[in-house]
Amino acid sequence: MKPITRLSALAVSTCVLACGKLLGTDFDVVSKPRAPTENVSGSSAGGAGSSSVTGQNSEHSSAGGDGRSGGGSPTVGSGENSGGSGASDASAAADVGGASGTGSGSTSSANDSGGEAGSSGSGEGGEAGSDGGPMHPEHCSATAPFSAVRQVRGTSGPGALAHYSNDELTVYYVATTESATNIVMATRHSIEGAFGTPVPVSALNLADFVASPSITADGLTAYLESPLGGQFRIYSASRETQDKPFSVPTVVAEVAVYAGGPFVTQAGTELYFHLNRDGNGGVGNTQLFRATHTALGFQTVQELAGVSSDDYHESHPVLSPDGLALYFTRIPVSDPTSHTRVWRAVRAEVSEDFADPEPVAELDTPASEVPDWISIDNCRLYFSRMPVDASLPGSSLWVATREP
Repeated sequence: MKPITRLSALAVSTCVLACGKLLGTDFDVVSKPRAPTENVSGSSAGGAGSSSVTGQNSEHSSAGGDGRSGGGSPTVGSGENSGGSGASDASAAADVGGASGTGSGSTSSANDSGGEAGSSGSGEGGEAGSDGGPMHPEHCSATAPFSAVRQVRGTSGPGALAHYSNDELTVYYVATTESATNIVMATRHSIEGAFGTPVPVSALNLADFVASPSITADGLTAYLESPLGGQFRIYSASRETQDKPFSVPTVVAEVAVYAGGPFVTQAGTELYFHLNRDGNGGVGNTQLFRATHTALGFQTVQELAGVSSDDYHESHPVLSPDGLALYFTRIPVSDPTSHTRVWRAVRAEVSEDFADPEPVAELDTPASEVPDWISIDNCRLYFSRMPVDASLPGSSLWVATREP
């Protein structure tokens, strides 16, 4: 059976990839991510105050009129403290406990003395500070609407079904030529920038049709789908370091035939995918499953309770890094030629089943949308947009953003 027929059997509208009908587009700007934050803790007792900036290995203290910096980073920034509520800015630090004293100073070397209090701290009369523990980038709510939808800049030619690195500076995606679909890789210098010229990931391109690359966070294990051998299967490949090529992909034997759309979690401990549960390549629904990885390989293959429906074909699951939101596509069983839509299901704890899914209405267009990857802060959902009508412009990579 031809690859395009297998895709139809999986009830996903990515068949345009195999048809080689795609046209490329150029892309717009992606929203800027928030800068990473650091720990800042402050304290004061009487007239002396001290604060530390975790990660910079530097401490500052003030007693009376002079202060001394501890050993550590040669540049920590400058602090300016005036009586009143305490706030510090050490690079991108925030959430400083305690009130600030008076004075200003900067720490520019490992052993400065004679100056007043360093970049942050509390002084005379200040209240005791608090240490709130590790700081993380501000996250977006999984149920918040996306306020902007834009094309990803710089991916040349038609492309779809992508996976991004955690810093969002590397993308693996499926590019189509007249003769084949191949996995390619491209990089960029910033999220605002455009991706450079893509290069084939030769080791992963084991047949005329490969799709849905998914890479672990360390960049050392890749998963993909292919009809090599006559049946759509999920394959995996590995490498020792990111500067070395992947091994030749081998089939993930624990996952049944007629499976696709693999999505591996950050640590590589779980694999989400869609599967024709009847195993016959077209009669039954395609629905969502999860397999847990152990030292013996993938075990405990389970259908995702609360998500799968007899009324829909579901495919291409994407799990948020915290495991609390699942994005995937749906297409009605009663109208399998219509376009796919992105749906979302959430849960309060990773030990719970997902609640009833809802469509992500702000992404819906007459084209087909397929979720690809969600950012670490849950603020950017990358997805593919594909025409239902092959006469329209081809597949392209998009990103939807929302505010914390």
